[in-house]
Amino acid sequence: MIWNGGAQELAAEADGKVYLVTTAKRQDKHIKETYTILNIATSHSGTQYRVLSDTVPEEKHILQSPTLEDGYMYLLSKTERGTVA
Repeated sequence: MIWNGGAQELAAEADGKVYLVTTAKRQDKHIKETYTILNIATSHSGTQYRVLSDTVPEEKHILQSPTLEDGYMYLLSKTERGTVA
């Protein structure tokens, strides 16, 4: 994959596609099978996943501002699915 643009443009590729999803421990398998996981944090109240998704998650979520890494991961995930030339 070759990117012909700046860092902000790359981050913007994931705009509207990065979510913080909070779930109970029992939903781990579903989350891991449904989304591209960017980060996982656990606490006493459950597990928080920073995920990439082309659709709004059904689970409790908060839309996040994308980072440069999020943009890269989004393009990489599209390449792996064969949707980017």
